[in-house]
Amino acid sequence: MKNSSMTLLSLLICTNVVCAEPTSVAGPIQPGVYQFAQSDQLREYKLCTYEMCQLTPEGVHVTKRTSVVTVQGAIALASDTDAENYMVFYPSGKEGDENARRILRRRYLVELKPGASLEEVRERCGIHKMEPVAPGSKFLVCEEESSGKVLKQLDIIANDHGVERVEPLLASPRKKHLIPNDPFFEEGGIPFDPADLLSEDSYQWYLKNEGTNGGIAGIDINVEGAWDQATGAGVVIGIVDDGVLVDDGVVAGSLDLDPNASGPHENFNDGAANATLGGSFNDTHGTAVAGLACATFEDAFGMAGAAPGANFASIRLVGEGQLTDDVQTAEALTSGLDQIDIYNNSWGPGESEAVLIPESDVVMSALERGVTEGRGGAGAIYVFSAGNDATIEDNSNFSSLTSSQYTIAVGAVTNIGKAAPYSEPGANLIVSAPSGGGTQSMLTTTYEVGFDVDGNIVRIPTHFDSYTGTSASASLVSGVVALMLEANPNLGWRDVQDILIRTATKNDPDNTEWYTNADGLNFHHNYGAGLVNAEAAVQAAAARINNLPPRDAPVSKLSFTGQQDIPEGESIERIFDLSDDPNMKIEHVELRLRVFTERKGDLEVVLVSPSGTRSVLSPSQVNNDDEDSIVNYVFMTARNWGEGSAGEWTLSITDANSNGIEAAYNDASLTVHGVQDANAPIIPGPVLIGSRTIFADLEVPVDYAIETINATDVTVGALPAALVYDEVERSITGVPVEAGIFSFPITLTGPTGQSVVDVTIVVRPISGALGGAVEVDLPTFAGGDIPWSLETGVTLDQEDAVRSGVGLGDGQESVFGFNGLPEGVIIFNWSVSSQSYSDANIAPATGLPVSPNDRLWFNLGGDVPQSWAAFIDGERSFGSPFFPRGTIAVPMPASSNNPRWIYRKDNDFSGGQDAAYLDQVQFVDTKSFMDDVRRAGNFVDSFDVEFGGKTMWLPFEISAGSPPNGNPTGPRELLRTSSVGNGQTVSMSAWLEGPGTLDFRCAVSSEPNDVFEFLVDGAPRETRSGNVSFIAGTVSYDLPEGLHYIEFRYRKDFTVSGGFDWVLLDDVIFTPTGTAASMAARFGVHPSDMDKDYDGDGYTTHEEMVFGGDPNVRDIPSNLPKFVKDGSGSFLEFAVNLELGDVTISAQHSPDLESWEDADNAVMDRREGNMEFYRIPVEPSAAVNNLYYRVIAKPRP
Repeated sequence: MKNSSMTLLSLLICTNVVCAEPTSVAGPIQPGVYQFAQSDQLREYKLCTYEMCQLTPEGVHVTKRTSVVTVQGAIALASDTDAENYMVFYPSGKEGDENARRILRRRYLVELKPGASLEEVRERCGIHKMEPVAPGSKFLVCEEESSGKVLKQLDIIANDHGVERVEPLLASPRKKHLIPNDPFFEEGGIPFDPADLLSEDSYQWYLKNEGTNGGIAGIDINVEGAWDQATGAGVVIGIVDDGVLVDDGVVAGSLDLDPNASGPHENFNDGAANATLGGSFNDTHGTAVAGLACATFEDAFGMAGAAPGANFASIRLVGEGQLTDDVQTAEALTSGLDQIDIYNNSWGPGESEAVLIPESDVVMSALERGVTEGRGGAGAIYVFSAGNDATIEDNSNFSSLTSSQYTIAVGAVTNIGKAAPYSEPGANLIVSAPSGGGTQSMLTTTYEVGFDVDGNIVRIPTHFDSYTGTSASASLVSGVVALMLEANPNLGWRDVQDILIRTATKNDPDNTEWYTNADGLNFHHNYGAGLVNAEAAVQAAAARINNLPPRDAPVSKLSFTGQQDIPEGESIERIFDLSDDPNMKIEHVELRLRVFTERKGDLEVVLVSPSGTRSVLSPSQVNNDDEDSIVNYVFMTARNWGEGSAGEWTLSITDANSNGIEAAYNDASLTVHGVQDANAPIIPGPVLIGSRTIFADLEVPVDYAIETINATDVTVGALPAALVYDEVERSITGVPVEAGIFSFPITLTGPTGQSVVDVTIVVRPISGALGGAVEVDLPTFAGGDIPWSLETGVTLDQEDAVRSGVGLGDGQESVFGFNGLPEGVIIFNWSVSSQSYSDANIAPATGLPVSPNDRLWFNLGGDVPQSWAAFIDGERSFGSPFFPRGTIAVPMPASSNNPRWIYRKDNDFSGGQDAAYLDQVQFVDTKSFMDDVRRAGNFVDSFDVEFGGKTMWLPFEISAGSPPNGNPTGPRELLRTSSVGNGQTVSMSAWLEGPGTLDFRCAVSSEPNDVFEFLVDGAPRETRSGNVSFIAGTVSYDLPEGLHYIEFRYRKDFTVSGGFDWVLLDDVIFTPTGTAASMAARFGVHPSDMDKDYDGDGYTTHEEMVFGGDPNVRDIPSNLPKFVKDGSGSFLEFAVNLELGDVTISAQHSPDLESWEDADNAVMDRREGNMEFYRIPVEPSAAVNNLYYRVIAKPRP
């Protein structure tokens, strides 16, 4: 990474002295390291000594840098009862990771032993406040006067004889499951004005998909027929979110929502914000969710929610800048339990990592209380969005909120019925519902920020059509459930899940991953039981006279045989034999598991029922290094719904990655929930239970065991060179001699039938195999009317390429691609010479130019134009090897991807060479690509970029000699936009915490109407177009306090292209206020130049800022460490600038200039303005001949 380093500056003093030993700070393990009990596990956390969280007067939590550098100092600062200072903790090993940051406020949780007296424990331990979390709850929430006192109380209370356990309530932000979406799209070649919130083609396709805008008719929730029977009248949906825009006497409401805003409205965020809406103008998420669920029929705007007759309550939990602890979450999930029927939760854990996230007992107990006590005992309905992190290999089963038997986890499908690329899969999914991610997003309610006649900032209700994410899908399912409950108010919470599963539509029917279980129900890891069907669900609800029988006691089995190693590249199996237990008609199946390893992502965990239904509970994750062991986590599967439980259940755990990291199985327990039913179906069939993906390395032996259930015969299809199948051992062995990705079928035959499974073997290095993808022998796909062929005339590398089929006629197409590429990023260069946008192509009916429709498309499967990632048309050249114009990067989010390049001609006009070309295709894993992006953009570590669109920015190196647009001479690595066609955008974004300054350099080469935009919170702040040099494209933007969404976007209009048709971006540096770089900016120094010595005085800019110099004046910094004497003795004196939140200053001593130790006996002598001066006594000693001192300035972690 190319960010500026922090230079160490030392002052050496040679004396014959010895310093006093450093004073130790007491702690439970070691200074600043604590073990906290959480969900029956001990977790190790480190107290952060350089950050403190504060609650602002506006009710927003802000984490700021402090000058405190000791554990005792941090505790003292957090013990101030007159200030809202909260301590910051990080899990050991994740120090400085904002996703892992936890805040200890004034509250903690206590569980008393049976018979213990609450009042006696409170008196003995000196607890300030103490009360039950809920009536009758075994959990007590305690509150102290300060965060510092909480830390001291934990040890005292843990040792009290009346206390079972005590847990700190560590707070963190929850994450809304919204995907920011590109609002620009084209339908029928007609662009819309980007200044408008709505395009002229926008409509509520998710209620009734008419097949326009690239959609497929019928991919919707099928609600029209349901409205003939119910609208949700009498049902209340709790919108657990960031607030909803309703008229509360202070804030003007939305005509779509006000009529249904019955309440009760509650606020569980800190601060003074009201229950229906927070203080932040970014709190629009709940308003959008409410609109999709239950916007009324009766309004002037004409939008309707899925349940337009249902009422709603606003339960504010995830407001902007807010922290949430377990007690707040539990309270929100049971708020208004006697009035609210459905709780919609379009949010999830705050982590942006694909890791297991167990919720605490207090949260899980709240869900259990809800389904037990809610709706008069019938059970409240909890709907959760599945999650939006599929692109980082996250899984909906990895959160206890969505893997709970008490919740309905909802996935997202696009307007063509495919899985949305962000939607997290999982065996726990119940159903799916429409959302964005295809050719059209979701229209719903929101507000704009404006001014009233007095100049006050106000919220103005309106709509927008770029909403997307599993948030939207969950909202629609909550609306459908409201329709069901009006049709039959007596439905139990299990009946609601049962009806949703049994009435869902099998979307994406050609997908081979669908599985029909023994009860005849279809399931898919991406979709659950399928697309929610409102009309069928309402009809089934109305027809259900008797609810499901009460559940019988669950059947459980424990598997513990001592630790067993899991061989690399192989599987182990554990059998849970339920043959002698009562046969249950299954509803939910849970597996609690313990496996110890240093990399959980290597493991694939699969559970197979006696009927052969295969549930992938935890898929292997190629790029996930964020987590180690699985410790008592509970996975859930709904794929066995309706099956019988009797027989042998098989747990298979595969170490899918041969990387030298060991794994060991410890124990597991299986729990089956349902109703005893001797006739519940059990249909055993032949099943492959091992991993369906084999990872291997070139010239390294492979030994893959084919593990099956109920298979009497196994047949293996054609294998890659040098690999063979051993029929006796049922294993594939050999030494791969060719890198690439290969697929082959395995046919299983058993007493009840036959099944065919496709298995993929990935022989690394993939990058080498795909380095010239069209020139090497890899499994490829060719299709269409005329195949692609070798091309030596039009190339980028001046060697060879491929071109679309020669001689294509009108209405024909030529297709080229690959099958089964794993998750990652595909990079390629493309070119086209085809029909152009010009006056030569005139539509007879209108006399106007026609947009070119002979196009080169790229997609990841499906038909164009319904499914596409990018396209180009007209005249688009490769460029030159020095400045390749046609380079593009596209994310491939699925575990198996089928990229396709499709040159398709329309039925009229031709132009140019009437051909498409492709060269230099590369495949890289996501982590490596993102590392390259951060390095090329010069991003600092805290600048966590993400890509939410169809294409990506990518690294680019400018060679010396011919820099475009006034670039500095090369070679120079920077970022560039992908090469895309008209009407498309390339976007890169990040969340940044202000205040601070964001600096970047950009160069643009485009036609005047293709625009580069820098946006903050959705509003353009800087724009560039035409030909702009790096000098004219240097931007410095002051980001105000608070959390902000920033975006770099290149937006092309719908007509012509010009120049290189790109944007170059470099030196993207965010400098928080109170850093050395922000101080240097006052002297006109760019943040990337902190290591330069501008004035030639021997000190870099960074050293000048730390030690009191001027980078533009040849001087000696005024606050260099120095040796001083006065009447009280001799001292080493050094200064600390309190403005610098990113630097720590400390003194060290050494007897030999090699081994250095901290000198901890520094005492503050005085304070002058922003400077604190410290002194270390220097006294003679006979113990050491010479002792050297130095003072160092280091970056804070």
